[in-house]
Amino acid sequence: MSNLANIKPTTPSFTFGYWRPWKENSNVIDSYLDYSKDVSLVKYGADTIGKYINQASREQVQAINQLGQAVGRSMNVLSNQMSDVNQTLGFLNRNMDIQIEQQKLSNLLLQNIAELLRVPDSEKERQHSIELGIKFFVNAKKDSDLYADSLEELLKAESLMKQDYFVLHRIGCIYLYVEKFINPDKAFEYFVRAAKYASVESDPGAVRLANALTNNFNTANSNLNNSEEQIGLLAADSYEKAAFAAYVLGRFEDAVNYQAKALKFDPDPQNRFLLSKYQVRNSNIQDAIFNLSECIDQLPTLAIAAFKEIDLINEPEVIKLITEKNDAIDNKIKQLTGKWKTVESTKANEVINELTELSQKSYEIKIADFNKYEKEGNTINTGITELEANIDAYINEIKKTTYCTFDADKIQTIIKELVLVKDLPLEKMQEVFDKLKKETDADILIIGSHYGGGIVFWLNESGNHGLVCADKDFGEAIWGGDGLIGANGNGIADGSGMANTKKIVELASWYIEKVWFNSTKTPAPTAARLCLESNYNGYNDWYLPTREELNLIYLNKDKVGGFEHRYWSSTEDTKTTMRDILVGTGAFSQEIYGPESSGKTTLAIHGERRAAWKGDELNVRAVRAF
Repeated sequence: MSNLANIKPTTPSFTFGYWRPWKENSNVIDSYLDYSKDVSLVKYGADTIGKYINQASREQVQAINQLGQAVGRSMNVLSNQMSDVNQTLGFLNRNMDIQIEQQKLSNLLLQNIAELLRVPDSEKERQHSIELGIKFFVNAKKDSDLYADSLEELLKAESLMKQDYFVLHRIGCIYLYVEKFINPDKAFEYFVRAAKYASVESDPGAVRLANALTNNFNTANSNLNNSEEQIGLLAADSYEKAAFAAYVLGRFEDAVNYQAKALKFDPDPQNRFLLSKYQVRNSNIQDAIFNLSECIDQLPTLAIAAFKEIDLINEPEVIKLITEKNDAIDNKIKQLTGKWKTVESTKANEVINELTELSQKSYEIKIADFNKYEKEGNTINTGITELEANIDAYINEIKKTTYCTFDADKIQTIIKELVLVKDLPLEKMQEVFDKLKKETDADILIIGSHYGGGIVFWLNESGNHGLVCADKDFGEAIWGGDGLIGANGNGIADGSGMANTKKIVELASWYIEKVWFNSTKTPAPTAARLCLESNYNGYNDWYLPTREELNLIYLNKDKVGGFEHRYWSSTEDTKTTMRDILVGTGAFSQEIYGPESSGKTTLAIHGERRAAWKGDELNVRAVRAF
């Protein structure tokens, strides 16, 4: 491929740097004529353009076109029939620079210019000249003759203060862009001076000027909070235009140096892109490739911008770089497609089709959407992993949980179903898991569940052990005989209730009649005996609850139900007064009324826990542990 740096344009040399054959909607000659018209240059022969076209073979042009198609843009190298790209590439159109400058100054006119520029009252003449210069500059878009008036006023302001970078920059713009006054040498001089003074600005008040001139004008860093960086944008703007003026003049080394300074003050990808362009023109190919690669990674649309710059697209290393980047993202899309094929999700097929379409789209869209699909794939895979872990945890929980009606066979069936659930796509996996979990959880033991011959009124923390009470009273009965028997256990599901009950049956559940020296022992129908000798609902391990267990029944009375009045516990009252020893002690009881008993009258306080005489007949509610 021919090297553009070896082509030596005829005088004036700066024209070649300004010429771009890929201007939208025009061919090579039209582009040149448009340029000549824009800058009012007297004759610039087409020999330079023709030399490039003659040197560039059809194969080279075809290769560039093919690469353009590969990165997703249908184009013709010489006529630049390229599909629209967003405003990101607007910075390449130098014809817009003067319009952007007018917009900036229009924004400035709405504010206090003297305050923004920090012009003291003693310099009324300079302030007046600046204000007139700005007004004429802005309104010149309607009448180009006003550029002369603007230049005259700005030159007056310069004569009064030669270090005002704001004024110097605007004069440079007129010399670089305005048809009647175009003079790249002067423009370069003014931009260099403007940049020099702006770069040493230290007054924090300049931040307001920086904001007024940079906000909403394609300045990536216009929202910076650091005042030094904001002020640096003013210097960056002048250095960037100084670099362009040097490029127009054919002073490519100066263009590289000043663009590097612009990048230092404003490190956005567009400035780096321009630096790579100038470095290629100055034959600093490796540096150019590094910077071009960096800026494309920051802003993928700049891969397309390379096709708009003859300096870049004519360099084989640039073609190689763009080819490699495009191949890299295509390979990533291919690998990502393979990963999605392993994703167990109903969305996978949809994404795979979208990835196939994505490989045909433009480079910047590939980059943006690849990240989206990769993140989405990672999210789904993470979701699958987490859901599988949840299913495994639930299986382990099932093995340790007690259920109302599910027996061991049923539990094993559920576990097998849950294992199979993990082979389903994510969405279906979640749906089936939720359904099985809901059905299984509905059978988990809770307070009020019917289980083990009665109704659950207490469970341990893991829910696999607890207490049930019978769903009805076993009648009314006395507690037992007088005298302490040591039935003082008061635990919860610790066996003390059963121990109490057995002691009562053994020692206090008998009527003893003495006739002379003989005695008759007759079983007494005590509360403990009613419980211990019951086979209610097929269970024979019922016992009279301890005092604390009876209180738990009271606390859950609404879930258990069927209570009438006062109920015995198996816990003995161990009073030790002389009277208690002579007449016998009592046992603890508790008032329990269910909703259906709420209308009854009694002197006892609802839920009251107190001792009663063992010979009293009170209600009996048996319990059992599981």
